[in-house]
Parts: sequence; structure tokens; C-alpha cells
Amino acid sequence: MSLDQQVSIENATASFHKNKYLYEFLIANKIEEVVKNLSQPELAIQVIMKLCATPYVPTSSLLSMLRNYDNLPLPKIAKLLEEMVKGKLITISRGKVSTWMKLPQDKKEILDSYNYPLPLVIEPMYLHENTDSAYYTKELSLSNVTNLSVDLINIIDINLDHLNQMNRTPLELGDMLDSHISMPPQLDDSDYDYKLKLNNLVKYFKSASNIYSILCEHKSIYLTHYYDKRGRIYCKGFHVSYQGSDWNKSVIHIQTFPEISMT
Repeated sequence: MSLDQQVSIENATASFHKNKYLYEFLIANKIEEVVKNLSQPELAIQVIMKLCATPYVPTSSLLSMLRNYDNLPLPKIAKLLEEMVKGKLITISRGKVSTWMKLPQDKKEILDSYNYPLPLVIEPMYLHENTDSAYYTKELSLSNVTNLSVDLINIIDINLDHLNQMNRTPLELGDMLDSHISMPPQLDDSDYDYKLKLNNLVKYFKSASNIYSILCEHKSIYLTHYYDKRGRIYCKGFHVSYQGSDWNKSVIHIQTFPEISMT
């Protein structure tokens, strides 16, 4: 497989390109004119990016995202949200934040193709530094260890040799399993949260089918990995993972076992 193919897959499917797609869509639709008089216009765009592709976001989740944005103090965040509410850009009700600015259906379908980063189809980039990324179109990664700040991840000792060995272990997809989604009984129209979860489940199986069809064209695939704070290692997989559900595990195999030196 070629580098061009890997780059093409990342650009078309990797979730770390999702924000770029949303940002370019909003800029093309004159969002800068809408937010130019707010106290934090760039941050306001980030808020709308977060909200425009989903029915709502829990207030706690939005606040968590905003507090990580350039270490902005809480009073400035509160001021911005108040401005956006008064300007009728967002609505806050019962612990949920939403916006009237929504993506058209055709844009949503494109956005849905940006999933959790897929396994690579060529050997991942070699990690030399704690913030290196194994992907070819992402220069910086803060996810080699979960939930660490930039300052901490730059000074702690991470066993990158083990990550590199795990990342470069070739895997393959086995026979696909037939999967069926059992539809639940008819629900009351007011049961919005349940219908949202069901919609997400259907979306998951649809995207999983598309992803497996892409990956099955390639002989080898490679999963990337990360540590948690206690040193446990996990693979970065969502639809494809040997640490996922029974269905996930059943379709992925080690292609060749690495040689183990006893010296």
C-alpha cells in the first residue's frame, strides 16, 4: 500500500479532520459576520461548531471543552455564553445547550464519514517524542497518554519503544459476521433521548459497514495505542478493536507474530 492511499484515507475519514471541515463550512456561510461583535468571536465559532452537528450538548460537556480552550477563565466563558444567548445564537435549557444553526442533511452525511481515526494501512509513523503522532496527517498528539496536559506530557517518561512495537504489529480482518439490529417496540414521541440513542446505534452499524468495506481492500492494517495514567495500554479503535465487543474482537487477527528475542 502507498503513502498516498494512507493520506487519502486519513483526510476523508479521520476524526481529527472533522473540525477543519466544520470550520470551513461555517466560514463559507459567513459565520465571522455573525460573531464579530462578541467578546470572544473565535471561541464563539468553536461553540457553534460543537453544536451545529448535534441536537444538543450537555452544558457540563460544553463548559469542559471551553475551559480547556486557551486556559480561558470561567468569568470570560460565562460572559460569552450570556452574549450568545442574548444574541439568540444558542439556547440553554434544562442542562442542555443547542443552536438553531444546523448542518444541512448532505453536509451531515459527509461529517458522519469522519470517524474515530481508522487503523492505518501502512506502517504507522515512528514515535520519537512524547507528542509525536503515528498518523501521517497529524503532526501533534496529546493522546499517547490520556488526560495529561501539554506541560506534563512533555516531561514524563513514556515507554515509546513499546508503543512503536504495538503500533507496528500487522493485523488483518477475518471473515465478516452478519449483524442485525433488533428494532425496539414503538416508542412515545416524547421519548427523545431514547430515540437519539437508537439513531446513534443505527448510525454506528452503518458507518462500521462502510469502514470494514474500506479496510477489507487492504492486506494489512495497524492499530495505534496509548497508555492511561496507570500505565495500562489500549488500542485506539472504535469500529475496529481487539479490546472492543465480542463482534469487534471476532473479525481482527494478528497477521504475523513478532519474533521475541531471549537475549
